[in-house]
Amino acid sequence: MSVMILTSLDAAAHTTPAREVQAIIKSIDLKKQTLALTYDHVHGPQVIVWNADTKFLRDMKPASVGELKEGVRVTISYREPLLGKPYAAKVTWAATEGKH
Repeated sequence: MSVMILTSLDAAAHTTPAREVQAIIKSIDLKKQTLALTYDHVHGPQVIVWNADTKFLRDMKPASVGELKEGVRVTISYREPLLGKPYAAKVTWAATEGKH
């Protein structure tokens, strides 16, 4: 019986395949580890979280979230768990990106 419960809980923790979206960073909350996003023409999550596994890449080189600035256009690969908020797997941007 406990095996069935664990299997059921495990299934609820699985995520959907990664999605990719281009967005503009509206704000960064370092304490909550969230990025608030805006979009030009597409729709996507308004807020996305990151964790220790999230990869930040500036000009395709490893970077830290501290290098990311509000107003920068980013490409985010994210996952949407069945339970919980969407989370970033990878955030990339170009160093030449200025504020929009």
